[in-house]
Amino acid sequence: MTDITSAAPESRTTPTGAARWRVAGGAPLLLAAVLLLVATLIEAAVLPHPDRHDGLFWTFAALFALSSILFLVAAVPLAFGTDGEDGVVGSSATGRTALLAFAVFWILAQGLYLVGTYLAPASGWLAASTVLSILMLACAAVAAVVVVMRHVVSGAARWSMLGAVVVSAVTGGVASGTDDVTIVTVMHCLSAAGFAAVAISYLTARPRRLR
Repeated sequence: MTDITSAAPESRTTPTGAARWRVAGGAPLLLAAVLLLVATLIEAAVLPHPDRHDGLFWTFAALFALSSILFLVAAVPLAFGTDGEDGVVGSSATGRTALLAFAVFWILAQGLYLVGTYLAPASGWLAASTVLSILMLACAAVAAVVVVMRHVVSGAARWSMLGAVVVSAVTGGVASGTDDVTIVTVMHCLSAAGFAAVAISYLTARPRRLR
């Protein structure tokens, strides 16, 4: 099985093509992370009153939902590239599947969190959201390993997704173990910042020079 570790020259990537997928995937990913960060800060005021569905809540919910959708928008060019060029995982079917699954699980997990916490509070929704979040992180970890192994980009861009996965796992664990709104907010902000760093690293990345 050589899908993950196959040499980078198999990837259909040129400096011009790389610039296209970097912008097509990196820009919506950065916007998604920024919107998630803003939504998280707003949620700090919303979370203590989960049954109060006022304008502030709906602002939070709209930003939260839009951010989730943008993660999927970003995942497509990152996984498949643009204009016939490969994306950040090269031609790896495993990497492509993991990236798309990560984005889909992200939307489902965040949607169930929103429903279970605010719209129709129930422990079942939150339990399902937790399971999906674990699957989401597992898929992100697989995609991050493929990015490292395929070496389509070098420097920080090669390792940023792996770093974001570690940060999200740690902060998610801390946040799930406390009811302190301040701690939860800080942890979620750090997680969002991690994905923003991934986006910036892709937007500023250069393709690896092939020998």
